Amino acid sequence: MPVDLKPAVARNIAEIKKTLSQKTAELEALQRDLERQEAVRRMLSGDRPTVRRAGRRGRKRTATDWNEVLKSLPTTFSAQDFSKAAGGRNRSAVYLRQILSRLTKRRRLRRVARGRYRKM
Repeated sequence: MPVDLKPAVARNIAEIKKTLSQKTAELEALQRDLERQEAVRRMLSGDRPTVRRAGRRGRKRTATDWNEVLKSLPTTFSAQDFSKAAGGRNRSAVYLRQILSRLTKRRRLRRVARGRYRKM
């Protein structure tokens, strides 16, 4: 007489998922309670609460002189060349495209082809 284990295994999986969901909810509640208790302890001990500031990591950026960036480029260059000259990893691609667009509108650059520019 063959024994079909699939229903039993399916029940066990469902039970484990249900238990995991419950334990996860309990863990989140305990973490919130811990944060509240730590805040009360800090307040009672007279410590100033730590303030998290979003977006502040490391050093401040200085303003980029786009004229200097343009001077460092050859007469005809690509958008990638511009990105490298402007410190590519620190600036988003969208921001650099905006700068290229502004320089084109101000007639400092001329768009030769897709992703290629020429200094005026």
